[in-house]
Amino acid sequence: MRNISIIPIKTPIIKEGDDPVSIIINNIPVKLKEGDILVVATKPLLLAYSKYFDVKKSGLEVSAEAKKLAEEYELDKVASELIVRYSDEILGGTKGFVLSNVGGVVLPNGGIDRKNIGRKKYALPYTAIKDKAKEFYSRIYELHGVRIGVVISDSSVYPLRLGTRAIAVVTYGFIPVKKYIGGLDLYGVNIRYTYMNIADELASAAHLAMGEGDEGVPAALVRGVEVSLLDKDTTYMTKIDKDRCIFRKLYT
Repeated sequence: MRNISIIPIKTPIIKEGDDPVSIIINNIPVKLKEGDILVVATKPLLLAYSKYFDVKKSGLEVSAEAKKLAEEYELDKVASELIVRYSDEILGGTKGFVLSNVGGVVLPNGGIDRKNIGRKKYALPYTAIKDKAKEFYSRIYELHGVRIGVVISDSSVYPLRLGTRAIAVVTYGFIPVKKYIGGLDLYGVNIRYTYMNIADELASAAHLAMGEGDEGVPAALVRGVEVSLLDKDTTYMTKIDKDRCIFRKLYT
């Protein structure tokens, strides 16, 4: 068993128009090793690449569907309209929040968020910057000659659990799920169903260092996790059809 470490990557505040890939890579405080996993939060990428809605600069026509959503769940109308526009499916909610499916990932308010994006701005969902994981992978290989895994993480919630945890919304460069089916447990019993979502575990581990507020840590390096490297986008491997999801009744 290898030791696992989480290395925070603290940077200056990443601003609109910056090159966040260079900023984050240049602030990694250790020498990179083959098999390291770089976890990057969505918000600094969305801000740097102007993937947000600015209330001060843009008018927004709110649809009847969004008005109904805002009234039912006590949301502001701008957020409701953006949720409607960017969600593949709205699954229900409670006061102040809805859950929606965005690209096969269930996120509170469809990933539409006002935190850590600037005043009067709404961050758009992760789908606006999903291609940036490959850019981190390629740039690090060019600069350092090592292959790493890359996770772009976002905050989500779990049923009957208070608070957020991070999940991997994009993965690149490694196989993100470990299959235990067909193996044996500690007592020699055949394992019939278990998979481990390594990518989500990595996102959650890095989340401890990155935080949710003014920590100024937009990324973290996770070292010591055994992964199989693969030079491609592997996000699809983390997802299942909702008909196979154990929570599917909650989405009806």
